[in-house]
Amino acid sequence: MEINNKPAYEIKEEKLINHSLGDRTLHISQDLKGDDTTGSTLWLSAQLLSAYIEQSGIKDRLKNGRRRCLELGSGVGLVGLALANNKSNEVLLTDVSKVVDRVLLPNVKSNDYSNTQVGVLDWSTEPEAIDWKAIRCFIRISDTQWLTERRQIDRGEHVLRPPFDLIVTTDTLYERTLTPQLLKHISYHLNQSGHSKALIGLERRDSALIDEALSMITGMGLKLQQIPQQSLSKAVRDEYGWQDDEIWSGCELYKLSKSNRKTKS
Repeated sequence: MEINNKPAYEIKEEKLINHSLGDRTLHISQDLKGDDTTGSTLWLSAQLLSAYIEQSGIKDRLKNGRRRCLELGSGVGLVGLALANNKSNEVLLTDVSKVVDRVLLPNVKSNDYSNTQVGVLDWSTEPEAIDWKAIRCFIRISDTQWLTERRQIDRGEHVLRPPFDLIVTTDTLYERTLTPQLLKHISYHLNQSGHSKALIGLERRDSALIDEALSMITGMGLKLQQIPQQSLSKAVRDEYGWQDDEIWSGCELYKLSKSNRKTKS
């Protein structure tokens, strides 16, 4: 089995990628059919965030020894699977229905983590209006069996629901019409708990769009911190052997949290 940790733009035409991460080899399928492969192929910022998660760890304190994680716009699922590498994490990977069916659910199933769930989540729905008991969700209950929400009730299974300790998303800031809704969802989840954090990985293709999104984040009263390039360089060098920072040029990683500042009335 050939291990391929090349940057995403060099392996866009490969249907199956064997991607090493920590002590695991992840099997990531890409769907190359059709004109719209936005959510069905691997993107560079996902590799960057996955390396950062694996190398740095997420060092916040855990409640009851477990960290509840939500990934928005999971795509092929690399970042969510990187989180699942830590057995202290419980991870809900989400995307729209067609992406879940085409790549996300097959990839999560093929990598066989017991601490992952897959859900259908569309940002066009206001976050406050989502009925977490009713979302289409898949839960692994054995090596060969996954259940959907309708059957979980009888089996005593549970879907991961807010509040989440960590929210992650990558390569989801690319379309102005989608940005406000995505940020609404992130802000909503950060405000469900005083200790929640979010990590956003992005590729700066349209600098004006990215700057607008970052300004929108601070305008929501959230604390925004860019992860230093030195930390990212070390992460990808140690995890993937990428010695040249030009390999991931244009990618950035940000940490978001609820601001402690009180707004004036």
